[in-house]
Amino acid sequence: MDVARTINKTGAKNVTVIYRRARKQMPAEDIEVEDAKNEGVEFLFQNNIVKILGKGKVEAVECIKTDLIKVEGDREKPVNIEGSNYILDTDYVIMALRSKAR
Repeated sequence: MDVARTINKTGAKNVTVIYRRARKQMPAEDIEVEDAKNEGVEFLFQNNIVKILGKGKVEAVECIKTDLIKVEGDREKPVNIEGSNYILDTDYVIMALRSKAR
């Protein structure tokens, strides 16, 4: 969330956070998400990046919509919705990964 907000504040025309799960599953504080939205950051929940496209540089990303399927108890797992692919033009991609604490 910090990276998206910082990039937005440095003058990027558009900043979009793509998250494969629902908002309620995002490990960001509600106030952080609301502040980012108020600053102009866009969110695409239940979407996933399939492929980064471009020749020599990033030009677009291929995304796919996801659905949440219940597994083991109340936990929901995102699964890609076949045929829901679309292309999103972009200049940069910054991947954020979360590792589980040991």
